[in-house]
Amino acid sequence: MKMKPNIRVLAMCLSLIMFFSTCFSVLAAAQTDTPATVAQLTLRQLSDYLITAADDYNNTEHTSLLEGIDSDEDANATKIQAMVMISRAFGTLPEPKGSNALLAPDAVNLDQVPEWARADLDNLNQGGVLTDSDLESSDTVSLSQVETVVRRIWSLFGTNPRDDFYAYVNKTALEQTAVPTGELSAGGSDTVALETNEKVRNLILEIVESETDYPYGSNEQKMRDFYRSILAPRSGGTELLKPWFESIDSAGSLSGLRDVQLTIIDRLGASGNGLLPFSLSSDLSDPDKKVLNLLSGFMVMTLEDYENPDSEAHREYRSGLINDMQETGETQETAEALADAVIALELEQLKYGMTAEEASDIKNYNNLLSMDELDSLMPELAPKTFLTALGFSSSIDIQTYDIKALRILASHMTEEELPRIKVQVKLNLLYNTAFMLSGEASPEEALDEVSTYLSTEVGQLYVQRYFPPEAKDGLEELVNSLISAFEKRISALDWMDDTTKQEALRKLNTLTVLIGYPDEWPENKYEIKAPENGGSYFENMSAIDREQLRQTVEKQNGGGNTFDLPAFMVNAAANRQTNTLVFPAGILQPPFYDPNASIEENLGGIGAVIAHEITHTFDDQGAQYDADGVVRDWWSPEDYEHFQKLCEKAREFYHGTEAAPGITIDGEMTLSENIADIGGVACALEVLSGMENPDYDAFFRAFAKRWLLVTDRDNTAMLADTDEHAPKKLRVDQVLKNFREFYDTYNIQPGDGMYVEPENRINIW
Repeated sequence: MKMKPNIRVLAMCLSLIMFFSTCFSVLAAAQTDTPATVAQLTLRQLSDYLITAADDYNNTEHTSLLEGIDSDEDANATKIQAMVMISRAFGTLPEPKGSNALLAPDAVNLDQVPEWARADLDNLNQGGVLTDSDLESSDTVSLSQVETVVRRIWSLFGTNPRDDFYAYVNKTALEQTAVPTGELSAGGSDTVALETNEKVRNLILEIVESETDYPYGSNEQKMRDFYRSILAPRSGGTELLKPWFESIDSAGSLSGLRDVQLTIIDRLGASGNGLLPFSLSSDLSDPDKKVLNLLSGFMVMTLEDYENPDSEAHREYRSGLINDMQETGETQETAEALADAVIALELEQLKYGMTAEEASDIKNYNNLLSMDELDSLMPELAPKTFLTALGFSSSIDIQTYDIKALRILASHMTEEELPRIKVQVKLNLLYNTAFMLSGEASPEEALDEVSTYLSTEVGQLYVQRYFPPEAKDGLEELVNSLISAFEKRISALDWMDDTTKQEALRKLNTLTVLIGYPDEWPENKYEIKAPENGGSYFENMSAIDREQLRQTVEKQNGGGNTFDLPAFMVNAAANRQTNTLVFPAGILQPPFYDPNASIEENLGGIGAVIAHEITHTFDDQGAQYDADGVVRDWWSPEDYEHFQKLCEKAREFYHGTEAAPGITIDGEMTLSENIADIGGVACALEVLSGMENPDYDAFFRAFAKRWLLVTDRDNTAMLADTDEHAPKKLRVDQVLKNFREFYDTYNIQPGDGMYVEPENRINIW
């Protein structure tokens, strides 16, 4: 069965949205395609550049680089000539090891390459630094294209901090760190996460294997009995859903379907809600006020694929829908018609909903409706009756991020389209419950499910074992020093007027920082039962979902800050709307934080992380929220225009840079995180600069070490397409290029790989 996205997860994602030169005449070490880097290179210019670029790796001369190349030195270099000269400049390349081997592209076919060039190009192939695009037909080559290949070689060697700092600091680890079986990556935070997960597993295992008679309702009892229910045999599968499918099918009207849906939700919690999925979040205009976010739709294809029934993606999606609909009891013929109806609705919403340009402006998300206004959009469904029956006040407002898509959806919530609506409710039930009713879990999977679904209970035991209260003391002091440093930097900005500065400082001074774990743990009122006491995986999961819905209803009148991450999670978060930063206990350990390490090392670790999250409240998205979490224009027009120009400069600084040979990143997609990365280091360095004889080398090394990552090419390509963060390597090299302290520490000079002209460096916060 082809599974579709979990509606519960999608709803959660909605609420989380609010929550990351010249050198030797024409030769520049710039990071974007400026005219100098795009310009065609003559053979002589190329030779001059390569002799300098390779001087720390191989001694070579102009004549040896051009030997056998039958062209005038003033002629423009071709791509093949450039690749040959790059190979000769660096000599025999080392064999890729570890990370470099995993990231190397497939060897380029050299059958069509002239014989005189084949040996040199094979050298690049063997080094894993040549891609097909490097040899695509072209009469000329630009400096930026040459630099791209040279940077790969600097990274391959990893012996010079002035050319590739990340590869230099992490050389041994990059070559020797093995990715554990079954994992996609290792090193840095990934290894810490794996090790922490093992701690959590062992903690749970101690309890489930203990013969202690834990009191009913205790954390230990819930964990042990839930674990047992996960491992217990499951049988019946989707056959067990038939009575509910039949009750949905029997509904003769939208109001009748609404009543059936309420019954299912009463049994399963919010995960059983396929009729009108929602999540609870804060009002964009008043963070202390809660609103219900309605999920207006989820489109799984591009517009091109939606409009082209013959595309592979369209055929696959439609076929999956038809098969799943048949599993809920529909005939082949009916399922085909209903699948087309679902796809037609999604196409309409995608085509006529919010545009990408509109979606880039958070102000367009602030669309509020009253319950009565929602009823007027969907009169035949009467959603007010539905939502109040779940316990929500009739006065709570409804928020939707895409009002256009919601209006389109509303126009289709009619008796005429009841068959499509019913089948979508059935599909939601199928997708969200089928995995509970059949199959089996391994002990390791069961341990992980306990930590996932009982994260509060597990979190309390984790901090008791690994994060005592006194562990917070030094961190709170560090946080205060970083906030003070950020305040100093805002006050010193020469492009921001005093009025805007006061607003920015007010926002900074109202920042709430949550460290380690909640001051008050949430009280989960669900009952978890072991199989021998009549419990089952399905029953226990339903109890957890019902409790989540109960807590959601209970929170509808509250505001304030919440500790939104599990205490054992190796991560951190910034909620721009509540102006809150969260640092779980899981990330407050080496290599991020070590109470026995030097202040420089901790600043390079957790200090830069904390400052990164602070900067998120002022990045391109965070800058749209004021100190109270309201989306409004708190900037002077001139200041905001200048800020946007700085953001555009940061966008260009990263756009097209490589995560691995031939794999580039999107400067727009990663903009928020890149701003936060640079701002985080700037803030940490501000603290460091106030110390007596600070050890900058220790700081920069600690910073580079914590971003270590070893993974393969496929995963790197996937992350480059989907991750809003830049690749770990760029989170070191591309960040550090912007700081004078880094240049001074390692004597970075024009011509070095880590050098960027001062006017091209990024300095926002």
